[in-house]
Amino acid sequence: MEFQEKEVIQHLIEKDVRKYPMNLLGREKLKNQNVGHSFLPPDRIFGNIEREIRPLEVIAEPEVYFDIFKRYGKVIRLGSDFQFYDWKTSVTNVLKLPGSWNFKFNASKRFFLRKDKNNKIGIKGEPNYVSEVVNYGNVCKRGKSYENIKPTLMKLEFL
Repeated sequence: MEFQEKEVIQHLIEKDVRKYPMNLLGREKLKNQNVGHSFLPPDRIFGNIEREIRPLEVIAEPEVYFDIFKRYGKVIRLGSDFQFYDWKTSVTNVLKLPGSWNFKFNASKRFFLRKDKNNKIGIKGEPNYVSEVVNYGNVCKRGKSYENIKPTLMKLEFL
């Protein structure tokens, strides 16, 4: 009896998986992985939406899209269900540029925020997952604090 290498490896993995309770593994059943295919729920949902939109020749109203999207999830519309704020301009007045922070922003993989007794917020960045950088620093400009960040409501031009 001949076995392909893939079948043998899959059998060994399934044999090892059966030794442990499924709640420790965090999954209910072992799925076979097909190259080029994803079994993630969002991919299935996008596929179903695509299947409904493809036969439509012309979509003149955005409401047609929203009706299709509502069948698969909650639709949140910009301007009516939530507001959009201009954080970029309000933050540039308060925060230093990332090049002048107490750590290298681009090289950091993890960021930590800490609030002390005086409600001051400190931030630190670590270049890898193993190191432990001790010093927290302030990234606000001199004389400014995080309480000075007041974003303004943006006007939506397209609505």
